[in-house]
Amino acid sequence: MQEIHGVSVVICCYNSVRRLGPTLEHLARQKTVPGLPWEVIVVDNCSTDGSASFAIQSWPKNISVPLRVVTEANPGKAHAFARGIEESSQGIVGIVDDDNWVCADWVEQVANVMASDPCIGICVGSSEAAFEAPPPVWFAKFASAYAVGKMGEEAGDITWTRGALWGAGSAIRKKAWQELCQNGYTPTLLGRTGANLTAGEDAELGRAMRMAGWKLYYEPRMQFQHFMPAGRLDWQHLRRLKRGFGAATVGLDAYGFATKRYKSRLRKMIKELWLVQILFTLRELADFGMFACSSRKRAIEGNESALMAEYLLGRTEALWQARGTYASRVRKIRNAPWRKV
Repeated sequence: MQEIHGVSVVICCYNSVRRLGPTLEHLARQKTVPGLPWEVIVVDNCSTDGSASFAIQSWPKNISVPLRVVTEANPGKAHAFARGIEESSQGIVGIVDDDNWVCADWVEQVANVMASDPCIGICVGSSEAAFEAPPPVWFAKFASAYAVGKMGEEAGDITWTRGALWGAGSAIRKKAWQELCQNGYTPTLLGRTGANLTAGEDAELGRAMRMAGWKLYYEPRMQFQHFMPAGRLDWQHLRRLKRGFGAATVGLDAYGFATKRYKSRLRKMIKELWLVQILFTLRELADFGMFACSSRKRAIEGNESALMAEYLLGRTEALWQARGTYASRVRKIRNAPWRKV
């Protein structure tokens, strides 16, 4: 028989009072098979709005599933995520953002997927948007930037077919995480830090997992709704998101270099130079002309070139900041003791 692990659901919170209520309501309505242990852990990451007490007060007193609140003083979603795993008592850790409304059997689906193959390190689901107000006409075109959509056409192994995974509505095998950390894994990207729209911590973890020999799996039945408040459906907000995504690519470069096969050693050495990378990025920026240098042009709603310019500007800025550490980061990941692939 398959071994069924229990599930610890971790919610990382920063000033989440306005979003947390419906998220907890959907978790409280979970239907699971008898005997499946699970819990909810709310990680308060430097909130100032009473998120911790709100979570405790909002959790129903008449259900047997426990909810605990822990605090993480170091700002950044990656720090909060690590604290949540450390506090978890179960073998599988589900990651639910404070604006994720999971389906009624989400916890059970997570347990079933992870029990189906002990080599699965991370499993991800599908999502759809739940809007506070009518969405702008451009939303559907750029929905993936909001972690909305599908990771594939059907359930299956996506270890090497997806370049990035979103952390919202995903689950990780605690054993896989512990092995990574025990062998020296430390993330470069910290994710959202307060109101700062940095990103990439989930993509970095996915890349590290597959380099460590774990599978990534997509299960569309792990469905959730991603709540979209009106304030997020703003072109300026999406521009900031795209710039954050561009900046995150610099931290992810080393993972791509480590697994890429080059035709020659010389080609590898040239491609991985910081100077070459920033020159390539500046050349791409130049190709976008006025969109790359005019804030007014980039403010034109719905223009894909404007968002690409933001993405490249974010990458350029991050590359410049990493000029003294880029090469050492590449070496560190290539020679990581946790690497198996």
